[in-house]
Amino acid sequence: MAEKPTTPAKPKRARAAKAKTEKFNILNLWTGEVQFTAELTCSPDTLPSIKLGLAVRAAVKARANLAGAYLAGADLAGAYLAGANLAGAYLAGADLARAYLAGAKWTDGIVIQKRPIQIYGLAYPITILDAHAQIGCQLKTLAEWEALDLPAAKSLDGREAAEMFECCRDALLSLAKAAGRSFDPPAAPAQVEAEAAA
Repeated sequence: MAEKPTTPAKPKRARAAKAKTEKFNILNLWTGEVQFTAELTCSPDTLPSIKLGLAVRAAVKARANLAGAYLAGADLAGAYLAGANLAGAYLAGADLARAYLAGAKWTDGIVIQKRPIQIYGLAYPITILDAHAQIGCQLKTLAEWEALDLPAAKSLDGREAAEMFECCRDALLSLAKAAGRSFDPPAAPAQVEAEAAA
C-alpha cells in the first residue's frame, strides 16, 4: 500500500522584533561628550547607522547645533537638513543621497545649496560641494584644487596624496564641472549673509 504524500509544514515566520524607545547620543568628534540625545522608537536590531540618521533628523528638528559632531556612517538618505549647522561635523561614510541640505553649514562659513557629491574607495574620502571640495581633511575651493600642482599636492600628505592627485585630479574636476559646480572664487561668508539680508 502506497503512503499518502504529506504536505510539508509551513515554516513559522520569524517574529519582528518589537519596537522600543531608547536614548541615542550624538557625540562630539573632538571631546567625545554628548552633543544631543534623541529618543528613538525602533527595534533592538536596528543598525547603528540608521539610529544615528534618525538621531540627526531629531537634532535638526530640535534646531540642535551639530557643529563638530561625529556623524560618520550615518544614514541620512532623503533627510531634510536645510539650515542645519554641520560645521566641522565628521561625515565620512555618511549616506547623504537625496538629503536636502540647502542652507546647511559645512565649515568655515560655507553654506551648501546643492547636494554634495561623495566618493569613497580612494586613498581619501572626497566630498564635492557647491564651489569647494574636501579631500580627506583638506578643504579647498574647486579653483584652488584646479590650480594645485604636483609638488603642492605632495606637500599635503606625501607620496600617497601625490599618487591620488596624479591619477584622479582631472576626473574629479571634470565630475565637478559636469555637475554644475562653480570654479569661481566663492563670496566671503559676510558678503553672502549681507546679500541674503537685502
